[in-house]
Amino acid sequence: MPPGNACPNRESGVDYGTIALAALLQFFLVAYSFPLGELFSQTPVLFSDAGYHWYHMKLALALARDGTQWAYDPFFAAGLPRGVFLDPSAHFPAALAALFSPAISEAVLYKIYAFASALLAPISVLLAARLLDLPKRQAIVAMVFATLLFWTSMFRWYYTHGMVSFVTAAYLALPFAALFFRYTCGRGGGWLLSGTGAFGAVAFFYHPLFPVLAASLIGPWLIVSFRLTVWRRVLAALTVIPLLSLLPNLPWLDAVQEYSKAFPVGDFMAAYQAKVDPSKLWMELLAQGEGCKVYAPIALLALWAAIREKGPAARPLAISFLSAGIILLVFAAVGAALRPLASLQPNRFAAAGYLFLTIPAAFGFMRVWQALRSPTPALRATAVLTTIMVAISTSYAAYEVAREVSYADIGHVGKKPPMVDGAGPYTVWLEEWLRRHTDESSRILFEVSLPRLYDGGRVIGYLALQTQREFIGGPYPYMHAASFQDGQAFGKALGDLPSGLFAAYLRLYNVGWIIANTPTNKDYIDALPGVDAVANNGSFRIYRVVGHDANFFLKGQGTISHREHNRVVATNVSGPAIVLKYHYHERLQIDPPARMYPVQSDLDPIPFIGIDDPPAEFTISIR
Repeated sequence: MPPGNACPNRESGVDYGTIALAALLQFFLVAYSFPLGELFSQTPVLFSDAGYHWYHMKLALALARDGTQWAYDPFFAAGLPRGVFLDPSAHFPAALAALFSPAISEAVLYKIYAFASALLAPISVLLAARLLDLPKRQAIVAMVFATLLFWTSMFRWYYTHGMVSFVTAAYLALPFAALFFRYTCGRGGGWLLSGTGAFGAVAFFYHPLFPVLAASLIGPWLIVSFRLTVWRRVLAALTVIPLLSLLPNLPWLDAVQEYSKAFPVGDFMAAYQAKVDPSKLWMELLAQGEGCKVYAPIALLALWAAIREKGPAARPLAISFLSAGIILLVFAAVGAALRPLASLQPNRFAAAGYLFLTIPAAFGFMRVWQALRSPTPALRATAVLTTIMVAISTSYAAYEVAREVSYADIGHVGKKPPMVDGAGPYTVWLEEWLRRHTDESSRILFEVSLPRLYDGGRVIGYLALQTQREFIGGPYPYMHAASFQDGQAFGKALGDLPSGLFAAYLRLYNVGWIIANTPTNKDYIDALPGVDAVANNGSFRIYRVVGHDANFFLKGQGTISHREHNRVVATNVSGPAIVLKYHYHERLQIDPPARMYPVQSDLDPIPFIGIDDPPAEFTISIR
């Protein structure tokens, strides 16, 4: 077969009508569970990490306003520079906020982004099938399995818990790989090459793990199909596509690198989605743990493709996707054993591995269909057993889709609908209490919950901006030394933190109130002198620091009269030299100009802001 025709020839391929019908089916499912009526309401999505993304969308407005990738964030950890690039799942919604807010609110923009991303799942699979010239029936099989994965696998959990970008990136990897395969097979020219690079740039911006997903598909293809590809095109693709994908993303990659050097995040989160467990390979296949019912039929049909597919172009394609799926499944189970790879949170890649298996599963489905009419009794019997197993498992998965979109109080893989339900009761209560009983003169030591005890969401960023209060702790667990979570405070275990040292931290950070929720932390705070419990709600307890001297100045005097993203305004400042209880960074600027420099403290690894001959009124920001 000539290299230019190495990819499968189109025979009754996927048409746009099929793609539209699949998108319409997904639309109705998403519209019902969202629900559609809330798409343009002002009700925010705050569940799980979505609340954290909402905060970064607000941050993006400050970045757009000031034309910088950085903004000084005074609301957390005694002030630190932040950028939306530090929240990998918020790149795209933050860009939407920078472009369209305040004309369209952040709440509406996030919902549009999440809703549209869900529609990309079946579209991506069918688009990949069209680019690969797969027959329509085969493409529909792959699309059905991929859609079932979206609703019944961990993809559903990720999607409803705010990891929308990762789920979408996994699905986008399929048409991206198809474009790469198509070009290296001798199809298309320079526009296809540059278009694939542009596609990769957008997908990489969508989620930083996209290159890992794409590489897992492209690597096996280059090995398996070396006799079918055009080597000049392979060299061009391996050179041009990565460059075009990388170059537009260099600014935020550079910013992440610079930030990680100046403010290294602790490795406490290393265990998150980084469990080393070889048994995940077969336990999830059998729908145990984080597995799902459709994994087994997908794997079984993919095995049929590996054994029975003989087409000179179809077999390399099926083996490439099968190999990619296996690579991701193995990586998900044991990849975290290599410490540098643990930061990629390997466990999350299992669902993507089965998604990649949907393409060879579609090949396998066609081979089973043929084997049902085989004159060989053993082969025909095996095909019958396979058909029965696939039919039962797939039917049950379809039933699980109905359960997943149901509003009933039954088990759900992801969040029980509706996906859009706004601030929960604890969040509403906390917001109201903070407005009534605290002020802007002091900070709040806030216990950040890794299990998302606050109505199931990361709501501290929402509370900070809604109440205009500064917090020590957050906006995500384990982010900085100035933090507070179960059994830990200020980067130390509570068991190793004497009450006198704890009190010194409270003075250093100007803490006037404490909010705790876990028994360990409440027991510790209850035993402290000079701290009184003033409110309770469920597991949450609020404390007032008795005799607290509200003061944002370590040295000198003044008032912090206003704070917002990238703005800290001080007034009534006096003294030949002052030291603020805000962290210093070399990018900070003061207006009107004055000499600003770092002042190190024995209690904090990050220096504070010192200013000589300060103006009576000044503003600190990043430019």
